[in-house]
Amino acid sequence: MAKENSELKTPNSQFILVVEDSEVQAETLRRMLVKREYKVSVAKNGAEGLEMTKKEKPSLIISDILMPVMDGYKMCSEIKKIEELKNIPVILLTQLSEAEDILNGLEVGAENYITKPFNEDYIILKIEFLLQHRVAFKNRPDLKGIEISYAGKEHLVRAGREQTINFLLSTYENTVYQNKELNRLNLEFLTLKQHLEEKIRERTAILTTEIEIRKKVEEELKTRVEELERFKKATIQRELKMKELKDKLKEMEKGK
Repeated sequence: MAKENSELKTPNSQFILVVEDSEVQAETLRRMLVKREYKVSVAKNGAEGLEMTKKEKPSLIISDILMPVMDGYKMCSEIKKIEELKNIPVILLTQLSEAEDILNGLEVGAENYITKPFNEDYIILKIEFLLQHRVAFKNRPDLKGIEISYAGKEHLVRAGREQTINFLLSTYENTVYQNKELNRLNLEFLTLKQHLEEKIRERTAILTTEIEIRKKVEEELKTRVEELERFKKATIQRELKMKELKDKLKEMEKGK
């Protein structure tokens, strides 16, 4: 069993159990909660989380879904079967977002469903709401419940109307939040793209100017080189003529 963290002795009396097999994710959640003065314990899988829930009776449980030994669905289902534990709010965290996953969460009686990656302020808001407005879990095994058929599988939901509505609203809120985040990221991407395009245009303009200047310099150098070649040829011709004149003068002097 995972040991309770040393930060537990804080002014906040609310105790939250984090059930997460990823050490990085678990530590991220633990720090996030301790920062807000919640008491925190961590379990590494659903089986461990179930045992810790029985012994420590947390105020709220945050659990991953895909875990070894026992997954989050099974753990939540087992908790909701126990009379003294069934009203403990359970938030399921997952990277899954299929309709069947939502039905599974509803079927096991979870109060909230949040997809990863999550925003810290958003999940804290959900935690505070559930701690302040508990929804009583009314599991009625004597009633048939609502049977839902989806993707070839049957789902039997026995949770009370209030909890069912709360869970469905949480999935809707989560979807709305994810869309807002996506729109925000898209806006940031477009802004970054525009900034990059502007920089590219500026750099292109600079390079175009540099190329034009270079061409002018090259043309000027070419002209200078051609002038030097012509001067060189003219100089050689003059030297040849001077030599020719000198030779003639020598011959004339010899003929005297």
